[in-house]
Amino acid sequence: MSTLAAPRDALRNTPRAAPDGFEYALARLHARLAWRASEPTWQRLHAARSLPALLDVARSTTLAPYVAGIVVAATLPQIDLAFQTQLRGRIDEVAGWMPAPWQPAARWTASLIDLPARLREQHERGSSHQAHSALDPVPGIEHGVHHRSTALSGQPASPHPALAAWLHTWQQRWPSNCTALAAWSRRLAADLTALAAAEPATAPALREQLATRLAGDLHARAAPPQIAPFAFLALLALDLKRLRGECMRARLTMEAP
Repeated sequence: MSTLAAPRDALRNTPRAAPDGFEYALARLHARLAWRASEPTWQRLHAARSLPALLDVARSTTLAPYVAGIVVAATLPQIDLAFQTQLRGRIDEVAGWMPAPWQPAARWTASLIDLPARLREQHERGSSHQAHSALDPVPGIEHGVHHRSTALSGQPASPHPALAAWLHTWQQRWPSNCTALAAWSRRLAADLTALAAAEPATAPALREQLATRLAGDLHARAAPPQIAPFAFLALLALDLKRLRGECMRARLTMEAP
């Protein structure tokens, strides 16, 4: 994958209405895949010993648009907020490429970003109720109650209860039924639950396995086109989570004695 900066006109966040089908969305999604960083780029980021150094590296790669809201003196909460804002903006952008009937369902996935905080609040209050209205597609179940799952290893698994509840509500917002998308989303929820519950030593391999499968879902000719935008957003969330982690690591490294 290219590590050159994305073309200037590609950085303009100007969603336009998609035609009745998903052709326009698919073309834009496949073009945007070129923004993904290569593994050598990730290694360069990981070698950075300060946030300014990491930002210098990121801004020379296709990741530049994703760190645009981060300043060199950013605190950990500011870094976290910047990535939440980035993901919300990208969700809105992708939704704008989709057919009009599907745009509300796509935009509603931004509610996922709030799930970690809601799970924390419920845990602190000792609440036994499930969170029904939010979820960060990837960044965050680790902040809630871990729910053991082995979906990525091919074993039977079930999604975190909060994810299962969110999926049920989300499917009610679809303009039409899509059995394949429903099955795909249940599998993704189980895989994200497994990733959140994984040990630190095995999590990177599981993340890469999931990312590879999501990229494959984007190119699957036989898959219904409704899957591709959501596969892209899940893949983007994985990459943003990884980039956020590198930024936070570099920021903490600056403070180490």
